[in-house]
Amino acid sequence: MNAPLGIGLIGSGFISWVHYMAMKDNPKAKIVAHADVDTTRGEAFIKEFGIPKTYPSHTALLADPEVDVVVIGVPNHLHHSVSMDALNAGKH
Repeated sequence: MNAPLGIGLIGSGFISWVHYMAMKDNPKAKIVAHADVDTTRGEAFIKEFGIPKTYPSHTALLADPEVDVVVIGVPNHLHHSVSMDALNAGKH
């Protein structure tokens, strides 16, 4: 079996929770990191789900070599810029 994809979750809202729940038992995906500009909310999110690390920005998360792809769970008006950053980092 190939190593699971390292997943980075961006955002701590409901949609990130939904994606976490959908992936948590998938042997082909491992949630390795999380990012949220609201660091208090980010710390609570990783504590609740046992995610090993959190970052204060999506760009910091994109620099993590363990992150292969990301789930973008931020408000709609932020999708374009975050998606473009993920694309440019090769983590889309």
